Amino acid sequence: MDKQVLKAMSHHLSPVSYKRDDYIVRENQPVSRMFFITRGEVTKNENPPEANFIGEELLEWVLDKSFPTILPLSTCTVRVVSNDAEVLILKARMLKNVVSKFMKHFSNFASLSDIQLTWLKKVEIFQQMDEQVLEAICKCLKHMNFNVAKRHILQEKKPLKMMFFVIRGVVLIESDSALEENVKNTCEIGSFYGEELVQWVTTWVHKSFPAKLPLSPGSALCSVRGGPVEILALKADDLKSVVSEFRSKFSTETTLPTDSDQPRELTILKN
Repeated sequence: MDKQVLKAMSHHLSPVSYKRDDYIVRENQPVSRMFFITRGEVTKNENPPEANFIGEELLEWVLDKSFPTILPLSTCTVRVVSNDAEVLILKARMLKNVVSKFMKHFSNFASLSDIQLTWLKKVEIFQQMDEQVLEAICKCLKHMNFNVAKRHILQEKKPLKMMFFVIRGVVLIESDSALEENVKNTCEIGSFYGEELVQWVTTWVHKSFPAKLPLSPGSALCSVRGGPVEILALKADDLKSVVSEFRSKFSTETTLPTDSDQPRELTILKN
């Protein structure tokens, strides 16, 4: 990287101290800052790190001139193993200020679609898909905002019209089904919900899609205390279009579910 850019970044570095067993960053969580280890010892995925900086994934984010809300996800977990550690941090908004002035120096970094791919690959079924299919799916991802507490994003036992990734706020997941009495969980930043939709679509890839979507196994609502919610949504119709376009990329050995062996969350709505 150009020395002029590095010098500009150095003006925005701030020291932070950590104690033994503190986590500096966790795998699959959004990267909101870069870290430079100046004192102490850390492990990266339980192994000694190869370099003294963490969070290089954040550099991918700067390519998009709009600086989208969605941040890259960490590819590692970093934990302090010495009695303490001192770290210099560079916050995302400070990096944004620097890059705004030196955008031409960042033209070789990954595109926004690369960042979105890291989010998709958090879902096991996407990890098994062809890269070309994933790139097409990335183009279908849509930002959606919800500003009213307890507003439904998805409703239990209603058509599962999308799967989504949480990129801001907290989504409350509720289920009062007989199998899961009054179950309540949360989806926070970096989490996803509704992957059953992907399983359903890919199951029917070599047949005509049924007219009815699978049922949502729970209700997804905006949390009262989590503030505004922003999600990255993959809608059912868009997913079906992509899968239909790339049918040849999917195995022909998929077994279609029957009424007797179909999982509860994949049950198709009946008339």
